[in-house]
Amino acid sequence: MAGLTSTTGSRRLPPERLDTAALGGPLPITSSRMAHLWDALVHAYRVLGFEEAAGGDAVFAQLVLVRIVEPTSKLDSARVLEEAGVSAPSHRKLLRRLPVYAKRAWRQRPSAACARHAGLGPGEPGALRRVHLVFRD
Repeated sequence: MAGLTSTTGSRRLPPERLDTAALGGPLPITSSRMAHLWDALVHAYRVLGFEEAAGGDAVFAQLVLVRIVEPTSKLDSARVLEEAGVSAPSHRKLLRRLPVYAKRAWRQRPSAACARHAGLGPGEPGALRRVHLVFRD
């Protein structure tokens, strides 16, 4: 990288000026834009058939997608969602939904969607890893 454009875009800083120690520590992050990444992940989620398989469950979608952005605990997923500019479900709502996702019938729906997308048939039991592994801490 030859240099970094300043926030005004008017000049470039040479790499040697980017030494954060000389500036008194790490530079603060004042904003972040993850909308394009998030939109692409949501699109892939829909194409794979997860949205239909999950019955449009927004909490499930957020848990799946946030762990692609940053593998983290279920509880810390709210922080990552907020950083991505997505409203996170409440802690209570998350705790209410987790037992639903742990049920065998629920886990089979996303698994079957993966199998259909991969052309494996209606969700052969040993064809894919269990979806519940996504939700292990």
